[in-house]
Amino acid sequence: MAEALGIASAAVAIVELSVKVAASCLQYTKDVKNAPNDIQRLIRETDALKTAAEAVREYLQRPNAEATKGLDDAIQGALVQLERLQNGLQPRTGRKVMSKVGLRALRWPFQREDLDKAISDLMRCTQIMMIAMQVNEARAVDRVEANANEDKRHEILAWLYPTQHPQAEDALHDLLSRRQSGTGTWFLESSAFRGWVNGEESDLLWVTGLPGAGKSLLCATMIEHLQAVIKEPNQKVVFFICSFKDQEETTTKLFLMSLAAQLAATSSECLELATKSFSKKNGHPLRLDEYLALVQSFLHGLQRVFIIVDGLDEMGGANIKEKEIFVRMLSELLGPSGRPGHAAKKLLITSREDASIRSYLIGKVMSQVVDLNSDCGEMLKAELQTVVAAQLQESLCSDSGISDGTIVVEIQSHILQTAVTLLHAKYLVDHIIQQRKILSTALKKYPDREVEIKLTLQWLTVSVTPLTLSQLAEVVSVREDDTFLDFRGICRPHDVIAPISQLVKCSADATHTRDEDATVQSVRLNHETVRHFLTGSDIGHTSVSRFLVTENEAHAFATRLCLQYLAFPDFEKEAPSSLKDLKALMSRYTFLEYAAMHWATHLRLSGLSTEEELGPVKPYLTWFTHPKTSPRTFRLWKIVRKVIFAQLFAVKGVHWISDWVWNNVEGSYASSISPLKFAIEQEINVVVGMLLPLVADINDFLPDDTETCLTVAARANNATLIESLVAMGADIDKAEESKGLTPLHRAAEDGCEEAVAVLLRHGASVHAVSDSGSTPFYRAARGGSANVLRMLYEAGSEVDAETYDGWTPLMEAVENARRDVVKLLLVWGADPLRKSSSYGCMSAMQMARRLRQSHLAAVMAKALEERGVREVVDGDDTP
Repeated sequence: MAEALGIASAAVAIVELSVKVAASCLQYTKDVKNAPNDIQRLIRETDALKTAAEAVREYLQRPNAEATKGLDDAIQGALVQLERLQNGLQPRTGRKVMSKVGLRALRWPFQREDLDKAISDLMRCTQIMMIAMQVNEARAVDRVEANANEDKRHEILAWLYPTQHPQAEDALHDLLSRRQSGTGTWFLESSAFRGWVNGEESDLLWVTGLPGAGKSLLCATMIEHLQAVIKEPNQKVVFFICSFKDQEETTTKLFLMSLAAQLAATSSECLELATKSFSKKNGHPLRLDEYLALVQSFLHGLQRVFIIVDGLDEMGGANIKEKEIFVRMLSELLGPSGRPGHAAKKLLITSREDASIRSYLIGKVMSQVVDLNSDCGEMLKAELQTVVAAQLQESLCSDSGISDGTIVVEIQSHILQTAVTLLHAKYLVDHIIQQRKILSTALKKYPDREVEIKLTLQWLTVSVTPLTLSQLAEVVSVREDDTFLDFRGICRPHDVIAPISQLVKCSADATHTRDEDATVQSVRLNHETVRHFLTGSDIGHTSVSRFLVTENEAHAFATRLCLQYLAFPDFEKEAPSSLKDLKALMSRYTFLEYAAMHWATHLRLSGLSTEEELGPVKPYLTWFTHPKTSPRTFRLWKIVRKVIFAQLFAVKGVHWISDWVWNNVEGSYASSISPLKFAIEQEINVVVGMLLPLVADINDFLPDDTETCLTVAARANNATLIESLVAMGADIDKAEESKGLTPLHRAAEDGCEEAVAVLLRHGASVHAVSDSGSTPFYRAARGGSANVLRMLYEAGSEVDAETYDGWTPLMEAVENARRDVVKLLLVWGADPLRKSSSYGCMSAMQMARRLRQSHLAAVMAKALEERGVREVVDGDDTP
C-alpha cells in the first residue's frame, strides 16, 4: 500500500510538471522563430502524459489496486524527463533582456535530436503507464474470475466429500506426527515395494501383520514417499485410512467420496468431470453406484494411479458384510489395468489376515503378499531397539508403581520380545498399568464376588467366539457339582460384567441364532493386551496375581463346563419336535449353542491327551462316545450344530433355510456324522483313542458314511493318527465309496503337506484315479499347494494326466487361478495348448483368456516362447 501511495504522489507531480512544460511551450510559440512544429509535438506528448498520470492516480485510489514495478519505473522515468525539459525551458538572462527591448528570440533551446529523444522517452513512459494499467485491470479481472473459480472448486469438492467427514490429509498428518524418525524407510527399498511401484509383477501389494505391528505407520511412510516421487500430472497418488469410528456413511461410500475429492482436487480434467456431474445432479448427493462410476471415469483419463488403503480390517466397526462389499468394490475398481485407454492401477492394502481379501482380490489380480511379522520381523525389531528401552523404563517406573528394578527389567524384556512396534509396546505398557488398577479396585469394591470375577475373566479370555451377555451370566452360575441348570442362581446379564466393565466391551451381535431379537449383545475383552496381561507373566508380579489365567487349564475348565452342561438331563427329557421348539429350547438354555459348537475346540486346546488326564470330564462324554445311552442328547447336539451352521451362512432374514435344515436333518451331514469321524476332524485325539478300539474293521466305511478313518485323518492332516491307522492295518489306497477318491486324493486337494508326506512314505499310489479319472496330482493342482504338488511330482506323478473329459492339471490350475502351480507345471513340461474334450474343447491358454486370467496367459505364452513353440490362434482364443 505504501508503494501505491508513493506512485500516486509521483503521478500528481507529473500532472503539475506537464502543465508547466505546456505553459512554457506556449510562451515559446510567441517568441521562437521557426519552432512551432517541435513545440506542438512536445505539447501534445506532455498532454498525453498528463492524461495517463491522472488515470494512474485515479486507479491507485481504488481498493486492492496493485502498484507494479513496471508502473513505478514508467512514472519515475517520466518525472525525470519532465524535470529536464522544464529546466531547459526556463528563460535565461539574455532572453529576458531581448524581450524587454522588443527583440524576438532567434533560437529554440533544444536541438532536434535531443527533442526527438525526449519526446520518444515521454511516449514510451506514457505507453508503459497505459499498458501497466491495462495489465493490472486484466489481473484484477483474472483475480475476480480466479476467486469465482476457486469458490466453485471448493463447492464441488465439498459436494464430493463434505467437510464434516475426516479428511485424508488430516489422518495422514496424524500418523506422520506419531511416527518415529526413519520408521519404515527400509521397506521402501524392499523388492516387494519397488516391484509393485515400478514393475509389472503385481497390481496388488497386501501388507499384513498382527495388530500393532506398525502397518499404519509403515503405510504413512509409503504414502509420503509416493507423494514425493510421483510428480507427473497424469499420475496420481490417492489414499484412504479406515477407522472403527462410527460414520454417517458406510466406509465403502466414504472411500469413494474421498478418492473422488482427492482426484478432483489435483486434476483439472477430473474437476471438470465432477463439475458436469454436479450440474447434472443439480447439487444433490451422489449414490454409491454414481460415486463408483464417477471415480472410474476419473481413472480412465489417467496414465497411472496408486491407491493406498490402510487398516482395511478396521473398517465399518469390523462389519463382515460391509467389508465384503468394500473388497468387492476394490476388485471392480481395479478392473482392466494397463490396457489402452485404462489407467495402470496399483492397489496397496494394509490389514490383518482377512478372508474377504483372499476371496475377492488375491488370485483375481496379480498380487503379492508381505507378512510383516514373518517376512520382516527382524527389521521391525531393529527399529525398536534404539528407542524402546528408555521409554518403557521411564513409563514403568513413574506410572505403574513397580519399584523392583529386577521386575521392571523382566517386564521390559517381555514387552520388547512381544511388541513389534513402539506403538504396540506403548499399548502393552498402558494396559499393564491400567488393568492392575481396575482389577485392584474391583477386588476392594466387590470382595464377595472374587470367584465370580475370576470365572468371568476366564471365560472372556478363552472363549472361542464372543459370548452373549446371557450366555456368560448362565455359564458363570454353573458350579462343579451341578446336575441341572438352576435358573434362580443366574444373575442379570449386565450385573455379571459390572465389576470389570472397564475391561470389556459389548456390541450387537448378528452371528447368534436369535437374529430376530435385536437386543442380543456379545461381550468381549476390550483389547487383545487384556488377554495377554491375564495369561502372561506380568500379572504374577502384581497385587492381582490371583486372576492369572493359564490357558491350558482354562480350556480344560471350559471343556468340563461345556460337557457338564450338555450332559444335564434336561436335554434328554426335552426333545424338540420342531424348529419352533428348538428355538424355544435354545432361548431358555442360552449356553446350549456355545457348548454344542465349541466343546471339542476347548478339549483340543486343553492339552488333555490321555483318558487318565480327562479325569472328571470323562463321565460327561458318555452321551457322545456311547450315543445309544443318551440318544436325544446326541441328536439334539447334531441338530443344533447343523441349524447354527445353516444360519451363519444364510442371508439375514431368510428364515426358510433353518426350516429346510430341520425338515431334512435326518438325511443330512448333521445326522450321519459319527462320533469317531467328528473326533478325527476336530483333532481331539484323546477321544479318537477312546473310540478306535470300538471299531470292528479299520477299513470299513464309517457308519452312515462313505469314508474310512484313514481318509478322514488325511483330510484333517493328522500325520500321527495316519501312522497309527496304518499300523492297525488301514488300506493306504482304500477309496471312498461315492467318488472313488483315495486318502492321498483328499490330502493333496486340501494341501495337507504332513498327511501327503506320510501317505507317500507308506506307499500310497500317485497313479490312483478317481471315478472321474483324476489323479492326486490333478487334485493338488486344483487345491493350489505348490509344496504338495512338488512332493507328488517327485514321487512320479504324470504332469499331463487327463480326466475322463480330457482335462489336465494345468487346466484345473488355470480355472482356479493357481499362479504358482501354473508356473511349476510349465517348468515340468505341461502343455498349455493341449485341448480338453469338454468346455468348448479349449486349451489351458484359451481358458485363461476366456476367464480373463491375463497374467496366467502371459506366463504360458512366455513358456511357449522359451520352448520355441508358436501358438496358432483360432477363433476360440478370444473371449
